[in-house]
Amino acid sequence: MAASLSPPRVLLLAVHFATKSDVRSLTALVAHYPHVLRPELILRVLLTCLPETLRSAEYVGLIERIETGDLYSEPDLSIQFDSSSIHDITDAEAVKKTRRLRLIPLTWEHAPASALQDPISLFLLRRAHRVDQEAGLLTQLPDLIVPFLQHAPCIRTWTISVLLPLLRRNYEYYPHKPIPHTLRIF
Repeated sequence: MAASLSPPRVLLLAVHFATKSDVRSLTALVAHYPHVLRPELILRVLLTCLPETLRSAEYVGLIERIETGDLYSEPDLSIQFDSSSIHDITDAEAVKKTRRLRLIPLTWEHAPASALQDPISLFLLRRAHRVDQEAGLLTQLPDLIVPFLQHAPCIRTWTISVLLPLLRRNYEYYPHKPIPHTLRIF
């Protein structure tokens, strides 16, 4: 681990860890640099870079720690991370690379109005849509959503009115004739 990294290098390292699905190192990086990797930024990095095929169980713990604030109030600084992937990048190059990053915003056109001020809810809904649309892994979404059913009413309402009906229709009632709709279309 490097003694001190500039904010652009920290962000590039976070993107690297998310892209490689290295949630443990990403968690350690956030613990060491909470002033750079604020909750909304780390959620955007996860939304943009974390592979949609990664099982939800691998990163739900990180989202829960962001939700409760434990990641920031009780950081475990004993966990180390490998910063060698950005070792050869100068700060000037890191600034250029961070400017070229196109992190997906948490909000989108059809976001529920009740979730607009809640980054966790926005992340969960947007991630669910991306996992379904990009990877077609609708059956993995309960593992992502269920731990957060009590987080906000919009999560509970969306689960009951959208996710569960589509899951039940395709995998319980008509498993041999699933409709090819994504969450967005359904």
